[in-house]
Amino acid sequence: MSKPQVGNPFPHFILDCYSSKAGIEKIDSSSLAGKVFILAFYPKDSTPGCTKEMCAFRDDWSDFTNKGIEVFGISQDSIKSHESFSAKYELASLKLLSDAEGTLSNDLSVGAELPKRTLFVIDKKGIIQKIIEGMPNNNELLEFCKSL
Repeated sequence: MSKPQVGNPFPHFILDCYSSKAGIEKIDSSSLAGKVFILAFYPKDSTPGCTKEMCAFRDDWSDFTNKGIEVFGISQDSIKSHESFSAKYELASLKLLSDAEGTLSNDLSVGAELPKRTLFVIDKKGIIQKIIEGMPNNNELLEFCKSL
């Protein structure tokens, strides 16, 4: 698949997900229709940059949810790894998707072996509205999402 662009539909996915509040569940992207959501790909659980990014989402969780934005962290780590990561850093409501096979990472050209830190903002119609490579700024994300 070619590298996704702003304005492209986001590909359909069904992935296992962990959050300490909900436990293990399956997330089907079709259930996100009508919602603005963020998928934040990160390389690996419990590494310094990834921990900083996911803890920032944890700390700003209510700012996102109060605006109706659902945030997902996603890596190729297993659900078991996500459980440990979530418990260790008290990630609570943050939902961590497991792309263990690397399928979605590959489809989005973020890295089949080890995903690059890449964030996608998807609108209510399932269209990619913003792509950020590198560490996101949550205040800028919240400001951008006001228009969606």
